Amino acid sequence: MGILALAVGFFISYRPTPGGPDPVPGPEDTRRTSSMTPQTPSGKSGDRSEAKTSSSSGVEGSLSVTSNPSGATLYIDGRKFGVTPLTVPGLKQGAYTIRILRLYHEPHEEKVEIRRGERIEKHLELERGKGILSIVAKPVSASVYLNGVKQKRPTPLRVEGLISGLHRVRVEADRYRGQERGVEILPGETTEALFVLEGGNLEYYRDEWHEPEVARKMKEEDVGGLLAKARAASSAGDFAAALRLLEQAASILPGSGAVMESVDLVKTLEADRQRRLDQERAERLLNKGKVLESEAKYEEALAMYKEARTICPDFEGLGPIIARLEDKVRQLTEYRLTGGMVLVPGGFFMMGCSSWAGDCEEDAYPVHRVELDAFYLGKYEVTQRQWKELMNDNPSHHRGCEDCPVESVGWNDIQEFIRRLNKATNKRYRLPTEAEWEYAARGGGKPEKWSGTSNPEKLEDYAWYWKNSGQRARLVGTRLPNGLGLYDMTGNVDEWCSDVYTAIYYRSSTTKNPAGPKSSPFRVIRGGNWNHPGDEIRTVIRYHVTQGARHNGLGFRLALSKDG
Repeated sequence: MGILALAVGFFISYRPTPGGPDPVPGPEDTRRTSSMTPQTPSGKSGDRSEAKTSSSSGVEGSLSVTSNPSGATLYIDGRKFGVTPLTVPGLKQGAYTIRILRLYHEPHEEKVEIRRGERIEKHLELERGKGILSIVAKPVSASVYLNGVKQKRPTPLRVEGLISGLHRVRVEADRYRGQERGVEILPGETTEALFVLEGGNLEYYRDEWHEPEVARKMKEEDVGGLLAKARAASSAGDFAAALRLLEQAASILPGSGAVMESVDLVKTLEADRQRRLDQERAERLLNKGKVLESEAKYEEALAMYKEARTICPDFEGLGPIIARLEDKVRQLTEYRLTGGMVLVPGGFFMMGCSSWAGDCEEDAYPVHRVELDAFYLGKYEVTQRQWKELMNDNPSHHRGCEDCPVESVGWNDIQEFIRRLNKATNKRYRLPTEAEWEYAARGGGKPEKWSGTSNPEKLEDYAWYWKNSGQRARLVGTRLPNGLGLYDMTGNVDEWCSDVYTAIYYRSSTTKNPAGPKSSPFRVIRGGNWNHPGDEIRTVIRYHVTQGARHNGLGFRLALSKDG
């Protein structure tokens, strides 16, 4: 404190050193006399005869002086006359030295020549002076704000070229109380300012530095208020607001046991409430799902059950319900996309054109023994509705009949359909082999000329063909099925098989589950279509097309190995 008092006394008692600028004008310097009598340095009246105006003799002249800024003290040949604007009459002819001084400005001095009977006018522009400010602080490296602007460098700091006048200086340092005061800068002078800051162990809170015990008390009061508000918000069920308040409290008093306990309590209450809400919501969804399930809306019911499980994973008994319904929905989806599959028991049969079938082309010979494992075959040909659901288009020529067989589909189109079907059902659907197709069409290898009958008079009951089709594909399943429960195995549309085609394959066909020759530019199609006569839709007749073939009598049905 002694150093601070000494520094303050220094600035209060400061006066320019000898040899510096003229003394700052006092109150008497602003006084103007009506006689304009010059004052001697001692303050006594000068020679009145020299200053007296004589309008009759015309031997004296006058001097009028203005300045910017005004209020500057005028000296003529070292004697003070007053402050500008000022007119000095009665000056004898001759040369004079005039000097004007004003606080915080550079002094101005020049020679003037007074002639007999003339009035000399002078206007003088004063320049604001500049000085140097040197700031020293304890502790060192304190931050300095000069007229509200933080300086780039800390103390000790020297600021040169500072405009003369009063400047506001504030010095701050962490854990110390800042000091601020005015510092006077005089032209050409170096002003030294010493700041001794109090503290060293202070804490910054509420935008000020405080003694530690004071800051602690203030913080505890604020935290207590925040805890009370958090309790009120929690009681009102606004847990988010309560946690925000507690977060603010924790930032004030980090590690406070009371704050951490309150946070744990609010989070527990919030979790309990959320669990109750989730349980209630899950129960509502479960009830909605049961209603939908009773209405046979199984997919919608399953969506409700799954949403309930997402909301409340530990909902008792929900897992088995979802598993049961997923299986049911999967079955229904599969049935919707395939029309249902018929199990074809495995066995032996004589494949090819026997005498009961009539005359055939050479490619249907020789008749040969074939053994097949059990497999599934589509009950119906794949329909336009099923194709559209998976493929989002309908290539068929005979449109306007969703449950008619899809036609005008090529080999590669069908492979993409099967790929999507397998993804949807998690199974491995495929096209039937030629041997599987003939075995199933003949009701398990029976000697049937057409699928379901060998009686030409009953053919129209089992097949859509040239005689009864009306020259177009017809609804699937509207003729009689064969002995295995398969519809439209002859007629309606030709059906793609998985085999490639050669005319001589039967000569070298394997006995066990034959899959056709290894390579050929052609694919096998079987069954005939709506535009064929009866002889051309016999169960043993073989047809072939290129892999890219598409026409309005060409469709397919699905096959599936027994192991899925």
